[in-house]
Amino acid sequence: MSETTLHPILAKRNIKAGTPEAVLKVAEYFVYLKYDEGPNKDNLFGKWIGANHTAWCAAFVSYCFNKAGAGHVVANAQLKNGYISCTQGIKGLKKKGLKVVPASDAQAGDIVFFDWNHDHDPDHTGIVVSNNPKKQTMVCREGNTSRGDGSRSNGGQVAQRTRNYSNVFIVFRPDWNLEK
Repeated sequence: MSETTLHPILAKRNIKAGTPEAVLKVAEYFVYLKYDEGPNKDNLFGKWIGANHTAWCAAFVSYCFNKAGAGHVVANAQLKNGYISCTQGIKGLKKKGLKVVPASDAQAGDIVFFDWNHDHDPDHTGIVVSNNPKKQTMVCREGNTSRGDGSRSNGGQVAQRTRNYSNVFIVFRPDWNLEK
């Protein structure tokens, strides 16, 4: 297990650390808290990973995995505790050997990257909550987005958003059975 302290919501809800459920519960905590960044992108996740005052969607994903006892999934993808750049995160997760799955096969706990303008340069990342292949959408929990129909990236909030497959760049499946 990661050396980081687990989020207290896991003990409060009696959720086993190192599972997709644990990662989603940590992310859900901040969705229901309606977490908003402070001035100049000041935020908990950027402070935690050591890159405050920058875009923080990747720091949010890394934080959730670490605080859920699944830090091994994102460890050293770019930094010791995860990634802060979507491009570097993808490179690092590929190098770590995480399985790439089609959007239609995405499942709870997978890590997803989005490309809003389809220029093959990923813009945003989140954690898959559920998937609806019939509608070609997935529900994700994300940091530095907005609630409702606002900004998809750099919105300064934690939110649960429904995303169309057309914006999915790549989906990674964590190996939950790795030695921690």
